[in-house]
Amino acid sequence: MAEALVGVLLERLASITVNKVEQELNLVIGVDKEIENLTRTLKAIQAVLEDAEQRQVQDASVRLWLSNLKEVSDAIDEVLDEWSYEILKRQIVEKQQGEEGGENAPVAKKKVCFSIPSPCCCSSGVKPVVRRHDIAKKIKDLSEWLASIDAERKTYQFQYIEPRSEKLIKHQKTSSLLDVSFGREYEKESLVSKLLDDGGEEESVPLIIPNEGSEKEGVPDSEEESVPDSEEESVPYKIPNVPSIIPIVGMGGIGKTTLSQLVYNDRKVRAHFDKRIWICVSDPFEEIQILAAIAQGLDIPYHPKANALETYSQFIYDSIKDVEKKKRKIKKKEKTKFLIVLDDVWNPTAYQWEQVIKPLSVGAKGSKILVTTRIEKVAVMMGVANNVIHLEMLSEEYCRLLFFHFASMGSRERKETRMLEVGNELVKKCKGLPLAAKTLGSLMRGKKTLEEWEGVLNSRIWKLKEFEENVFQPLLLSYYDLAPTIRRCLLYCAIFPKDYQMDRVDLIHLWMSQDYLNVKEKTEDIYMIGEAYFEDLVMRSFFQDFKRDVEGNISCFKMHDIVHDFVQYLTNNEISILDVRYPNRRLELPNAKVHHVNLTFDNESLLFPPANLRTVILDGYWGYGAESLFQLKSLRTLKMSKFWGIIPNELGGLIHLRYLNLSNNHSEELPESMCELYNLQTLIVAESSALQRLPQGVGKLINLRHLDVRGCIRLRLTGIGKLAGLRTVLS
Repeated sequence: MAEALVGVLLERLASITVNKVEQELNLVIGVDKEIENLTRTLKAIQAVLEDAEQRQVQDASVRLWLSNLKEVSDAIDEVLDEWSYEILKRQIVEKQQGEEGGENAPVAKKKVCFSIPSPCCCSSGVKPVVRRHDIAKKIKDLSEWLASIDAERKTYQFQYIEPRSEKLIKHQKTSSLLDVSFGREYEKESLVSKLLDDGGEEESVPLIIPNEGSEKEGVPDSEEESVPDSEEESVPYKIPNVPSIIPIVGMGGIGKTTLSQLVYNDRKVRAHFDKRIWICVSDPFEEIQILAAIAQGLDIPYHPKANALETYSQFIYDSIKDVEKKKRKIKKKEKTKFLIVLDDVWNPTAYQWEQVIKPLSVGAKGSKILVTTRIEKVAVMMGVANNVIHLEMLSEEYCRLLFFHFASMGSRERKETRMLEVGNELVKKCKGLPLAAKTLGSLMRGKKTLEEWEGVLNSRIWKLKEFEENVFQPLLLSYYDLAPTIRRCLLYCAIFPKDYQMDRVDLIHLWMSQDYLNVKEKTEDIYMIGEAYFEDLVMRSFFQDFKRDVEGNISCFKMHDIVHDFVQYLTNNEISILDVRYPNRRLELPNAKVHHVNLTFDNESLLFPPANLRTVILDGYWGYGAESLFQLKSLRTLKMSKFWGIIPNELGGLIHLRYLNLSNNHSEELPESMCELYNLQTLIVAESSALQRLPQGVGKLINLRHLDVRGCIRLRLTGIGKLAGLRTVLS
C-alpha cells in the first residue's frame, strides 16, 4: 500500500512546485526548501519500494519499516488535504459573498474537484497568516520524520527492481506428472469430452497467413501451400482454423494445474492425440521459449541458429505442414493431432499470443490447446471467452479426503475421536480450496499429539509458516501482478468480516473516500475508474459468489475466506475488525497504527479513544457517545447507521470526510454544520423515516456525487439543484 501512496504524494507535491502554490507560504522561511526535501526523499524511497514490498513477506523488520513509512505518508497526505480544504473553503465563502452582493461583487472561480489547487483558483489563497504558519510547521516536522525513515532505509540495502519482478516471489514450476486429486471427476470427464471432440473448431477464427515479404510474420507464402499428388491432379493445401483453445480459469490454489494433469494423462486422451506437449509458462510470457518448447515436443531437431522468434516459428510451421504433405501423398486419411497444455499463463499481449498460435494454425483438425490462468481477461484476449471452464471450490467432503490423505494419520490417531474432530475443524478453514487442504494436511503429518493439533486449530492461519509459504505464495503472485493503486483497493476489503456480502457500488464509493482511485486527467470520471479496478479484481478471481441485477451487472459478492486471511495478513496492523458487545465499554484499539475499524456492538453508548482513524464502520444501535466519535479529525469514511440520538454539530469538524452513512437514523433534520464538509462525495441517509429536510446550506457540498435517500418518506429534497457535481440520486 505504501508504494501507491508515495506515488500519490509525489504527484501532489509536484503540483505544488509546478503551480507555485507554495508561494502562499512564503511568509514562513524555508517552506519551499522543505517541500523540495520531501519530494527528493520520497523519490529515493519510491525507487526501492518494490523490493521492500516483496521482502516484507519474509522479514518482519521490513514490514515494520513499511508501516512507519505508511504512517508518515498518511500524515503528509492529511496536511496537504487540510491545505486544500482551507483554500476550497475560502473559495466557497467568496462565491457565496458574490452571490449575496449582486453582480458587482467579486466572484471566485468555481472548483469542481481537486487535490492540490491550481493557480487559477488560488490567487486569494489562505489569507490568515496563522493558518499558513500552522501548515508550514507541520510540513517541516514531517520532512524531518521522513528523513529519519529514509536513513533507516539505507540500512536495509534495498535494491531497485522492476515491478512484478520474480526476484523474491517465485513462480512454482509445474510438470505433467499426476498430483493427488479428489472430487474433480465431473470436471475431468467434461474436459476430456471437449478434448476428444474433433468437431469444435468452428468456434475458432481462421488465421490469415500473409504472403512472403512480411519478415515480421516469418511464415511461407501462399504459392507453397499446394502439394501435387500426381501430374494429373493438384490439391490445394488449405490452412485450417486455429486449434480449439480451452482456458481453465480460477484463483491460485484451486486446482487448475491438477485438473490439467488429470486429463493430460487420461488413457483416452493419450490414445487420441499423436503429440502431447506440456509447457509451464508463468510470468513473463516469452514467445521464443514457448515456441522452443513446442518444437522440442514435436521432435524438431535443434538448429544452431534457433535463437529467434522467426526461426522457431518457421521450424514448427514447416514440420507440421511436411507431415500433412507426406500423408496426403500416400493417400492416408488420418491426420496428426496435438494437445498442447500452456500452464499458468499470465499477461501475454495480443501480439505475443499471435506469434505463438500462428505456426500452429496448420495443425490437423482436432488439435487442442489447453490453457490454465487465474486471469479471465487472458481468455478474452484469446477470443474464447465463451469456452472458459471456471473451476469451482471443492466440497467439504472432498476437502476432508484430501486433508486426511496428506495428514497420513496412523491407526492410533484415527482412534482419537477428538483428533478427528480437530481435523474436521481444520478442513472447514480451507473453505474448499484444495491447496489449503493439502498444506494443512502436510503440516499435521508431523504432529502426533492432540495438543499439537489443537495448537494449529487455535492459531491464526496466516501465522503458520507452512501456510504462508505454500498457500499465500500463489496469492502473492496475483497480488503483485496488480497495479499498486489496485492493490490498495483489494487490501481495503479486509475492513469487512469474513463471509460478508459486499455491495459493488458502495465499495467503489468507499475506495473513492480514501483517495485510492488514481485520477490523472481532470476529464476522467473517478467512479468509472473504480468500476475498472473492480472488474480487474473480478477477472483475477479475488471475488466470488456473485449476485447480479436485472441488467446482468454484479451487484453483490463475497471474498473467499483464504483470500480474506491473506489481505488481513498484509494489513494486520492497519485494519481491525472488532466485536464489542458489552455495555458502556470503551473501545480499545489493538495498536496505534490502526487506521480503519469495523466495530460490532450492542451498547447504548460508545466511547472512542483518541486515534488517527480514517475509517469507522459501526454495526449496532446506539444513541450516546457520538461526541467522542467526532473528535476523530482524520476520518474520511464514517458509517454510523442505526444511530437514534441527535447528531451533534461537531460533525462539521470532520473536514477530511468523503463518505458519510447516516442511514436508519431517527433525526428529523441534520445539523447545519454538515454543510462545512466540502470534501464530501457520498451521503447516505436511506431508511431515515423521520428525516424531513436537508440542511439549508446543502448547496455548499460542491463535491457531493452520490446521494441516497431511499425510504425517507417525509423528506423534502430542496437545495440540491445547486449541487452541480451530483451524479446519482437514489430515492
